[in-house]
Amino acid sequence: MKKPLFIASLVLLTLIVPAALRAEDAAVAEKPKLSLEASLSGDDANPVLTVRLSNIGEVPVIVDKELVYMLGIYPAYVKDEKKYWSLQRVGNIEFPEVSELESRLLPLKPGEKIERQARLREGFEVLMVVPENSPGSSRGAPEWVPRKSGSLWQIDPNRPPTEVIIVYYVSRAYVDYVVANVKNVDAAQLSRNRIYLEVTIPYEFAEAAVGDEQTE
Repeated sequence: MKKPLFIASLVLLTLIVPAALRAEDAAVAEKPKLSLEASLSGDDANPVLTVRLSNIGEVPVIVDKELVYMLGIYPAYVKDEKKYWSLQRVGNIEFPEVSELESRLLPLKPGEKIERQARLREGFEVLMVVPENSPGSSRGAPEWVPRKSGSLWQIDPNRPPTEVIIVYYVSRAYVDYVVANVKNVDAAQLSRNRIYLEVTIPYEFAEAAVGDEQTE
């Protein structure tokens, strides 16, 4: 009696294992794949940063069509082998209402791209949702809750930059906030996996662009 049971178990395993492998392959295939590019134009009196986010994968990804949410722009300079920000905060901006979020958060389909231009000396928007430590939970352990922030920045005129760092980061706090507040947003399309892209370009005015590609 044991032999038929053993054979049946082997048959069951042959059915389960390929299914599991197929599911794993599907999960890998559904990972988003984005590229981030940046270039500078104009001159030092009016530097214009152009940023492009492209979907080079096979699945759509929810993004801000204006490429402002979760995009950090950091002019920087190096002194004594250390890096410092060349940034000056010039004001706060009101975080958009949920209705505006619903109109701005759209799927970036495979092959599509969005572009944003920022005038670094006139001021550029930064909209972030970051985790903030809240009072303890029912178990007494600290909780992380989304915190919204909106600000306006520009190059510090007293600290000339030598490079510009651009970061596109889809954080868990951002995903949680959007899923909890914005209707008809597919959480999987918003962030199937952690998305972090970083590009550094020299503070020079040339036509060439450099980029960073997410491969995981």
